Amino acid sequence: ALLGTRWAAAALVLAMSIRHRVPKTGVNTLEHYFHPRMLAFAFGAAALAALVRGRTGVAAALAIGAGLVHPTTGIWFAIVIGGGALIAFPAQRRRWLLLVFAGAVTGLGLLYSGALAGRLVVMDAEWLQSLATKDYLFPNEWSVSTWLQHLVYPIVIAISFRARRRLGVAGPGEHALIAGLAVMLIVFGAALPFVSARIALAVQLQVSRAMWLFDFVAVTYAVWWLVEAPAGRGHRVAARRWAVAVVAAAALARGSYVMFVEKAGAPPVRVELAADAWRDAMNWLGTQPADVHVFADPGHAWRYGSSVRIAAGRDVFLEEVKDAAIGMYSRDVAIRVLRRTRALGDFPQLT
Repeated sequence: ALLGTRWAAAALVLAMSIRHRVPKTGVNTLEHYFHPRMLAFAFGAAALAALVRGRTGVAAALAIGAGLVHPTTGIWFAIVIGGGALIAFPAQRRRWLLLVFAGAVTGLGLLYSGALAGRLVVMDAEWLQSLATKDYLFPNEWSVSTWLQHLVYPIVIAISFRARRRLGVAGPGEHALIAGLAVMLIVFGAALPFVSARIALAVQLQVSRAMWLFDFVAVTYAVWWLVEAPAGRGHRVAARRWAVAVVAAAALARGSYVMFVEKAGAPPVRVELAADAWRDAMNWLGTQPADVHVFADPGHAWRYGSSVRIAAGRDVFLEEVKDAAIGMYSRDVAIRVLRRTRALGDFPQLT
């Protein structure tokens, strides 16, 4: 929706395949497994495209779809789309104000009903200790270098938008996108004091992941600079082809590293779990009584590629990554995770 040529569109697809981590957000731009967060991001990316084209109803529906798949991804797209449409499309302002009002009434209703009572509390020391490995939850504690890395996103977006306005290629939908991102920055800043105060709901919303959207838009503008912007200075189609070739080379280099170094020996695509000793053990466990309780290395899911709960369909004493993630939303679960972690001690040293 932002790019004017097929060459640039192809370059964007290639650029988005270059897997990289969005600093201190717990997010990679491309996962090698099918996480619901990736599907939600696809819905959200389509929603942003609809916003740029002025199809705000479609954008809202897609943002809702993203929220249904993965709430703490979809909510940030909803803020960008709602904020952008409210500011950039005056003719639709009444509709969006009604939606904002309905959302405010719903929020007040949840508060009044007590449904959020367990989330409007300050996380205590034990609860926070169970989240010690999830430092991306607390952007107020980011280092200076992390803040500088994230500052690159709005700078690239602002410079690019200004250049496109001067060239006359930025339409009303693009103004809506930029306005929505500005609203998101305000929301992000407003959330920091609540995260710093360790208000449970503010931490659980994982506001740092909003920076994934900024990464996406910044990459899109970077592709525009590389492939399309020079065309205004008399560059020919050949220049665009060379620019796409550069992006393709970067994508191939990154993909080759993943395939032949990081995941050496793994097939390009695998539907079933790997046929290895761990899978054999899981198959055997799957034949045991349904109420069997498994004692396994707490890091087994990332160490062996699948969890006991998925691969064997049996419960496990502790699976450190996802149990701690669920503990983020419940103090009771967090305390159980902490107690079991302490009870295990150093698992490799157990006889």
